[in-house]
Amino acid sequence: MQNITEEQIDGIMELREFGVPYHIRVYIDLKINIDLWYGVHSQSSSGGAQNQLLLKADLMEQPESILFCI
Repeated sequence: MQNITEEQIDGIMELREFGVPYHIRVYIDLKINIDLWYGVHSQSSSGGAQNQLLLKADLMEQPESILFCI
């Protein structure tokens, strides 16, 4: 019985909470927080465009918090 359970657990690729919208899950997974400044760096390559979100830690003044709720 233990081997069957281990095989089933090994087959799980990803777990998600029900009811958490995709964009909120992305913010959580990528540790994107409100009240911080970010810059976007885009680079084209043969595989397509690559975008990178860069935290601007040198900006001390926090922006006004804006939350988008569904």
